[in-house]
Amino acid sequence: MADDWKYCSKVALLAKIGSLSDTLRMQIVLLYLLLIDPDTPAWAKALIVGALGLLILSIPGMPFIGFSEDLVVLAAVCAALDKFVTPELRERARSWLL
Repeated sequence: MADDWKYCSKVALLAKIGSLSDTLRMQIVLLYLLLIDPDTPAWAKALIVGALGLLILSIPGMPFIGFSEDLVVLAAVCAALDKFVTPELRERARSWLL
């Protein structure tokens, strides 16, 4: 599992989410940008790490954790943290996805 951290970069993240819908890709990039934003509170970063970690890292021995559970967690975290997403942050996310 230690090798899974090599997937935690901008390039790896975009490659991982490349086949997802545009809306879902935007939400994932927004979460990542909130994670690296110094103004995001620590409790919010903990939620983001959990959500993105669930999406990125493989969890051996837990076959019941599937993509549908990932989507539920991502949706809940995005809803909880929407108040921290600024127009500037949305624009940065759009530029990442072009």
